[in-house]
Amino acid sequence: MSLVCHVIQAEKEQADSLLLNILPEHVADVLKRHEGYSQTYENVGVIFAKISNFDDFYDEAYEGGREYLRVLNELMGDFEELFDSPKYKDVEKIKTIGSCLMAAAGLNKEKRDQNNDPKAHLYALMDFSTDLLKKLIQFNRDMLSFKFEMEIGYNFGEVTAGVVGTTKLLYDIWGDAVNVASRMYSTGVHGEIQVCSHFQLIGCYLISLLLLLRVS
Repeated sequence: MSLVCHVIQAEKEQADSLLLNILPEHVADVLKRHEGYSQTYENVGVIFAKISNFDDFYDEAYEGGREYLRVLNELMGDFEELFDSPKYKDVEKIKTIGSCLMAAAGLNKEKRDQNNDPKAHLYALMDFSTDLLKKLIQFNRDMLSFKFEMEIGYNFGEVTAGVVGTTKLLYDIWGDAVNVASRMYSTGVHGEIQVCSHFQLIGCYLISLLLLLRVS
């Protein structure tokens, strides 16, 4: 292979790597072949996991707030390690909004079809949520004078996933299921997972988690 071919291949791999940093792989694959991406999915699980007292921790007067943002970045990094676990193959990060992590499960049809149980991705997202709480407990052990609190809202239903923009791409999801999940965390209790009454649809699975759940 010539030097020019090596350079072209290296640049292509770098571009692909950058694309995968902002988009899920299954979405990036579509965009390589088409100009846009928009898809509607049924029974997608959505969570909002918010560090509810981060504003109490943040102090812009100290180093312009940089140290506090460093702590937040370290905490989010711990959370994001969970996405690499094979048990959470159906769960993907959508975005972070300040001190709030948004994630969803069931947006990759190919991976979803590999499951024996059609609700497996919803179960995985619930496990993911409980692991977030465990990660926070571990993180708080190293905090000397402050303990972070988390509230999680969980919902599932129909969502539309899409990419907005042509140069600065933004991947996001929309729908009533997303809006309700957002309301669930904003009205929740720290250390608990707030869900809607229609969670009876995956009812028996919740029995073992009742101590963690607060049902609206």
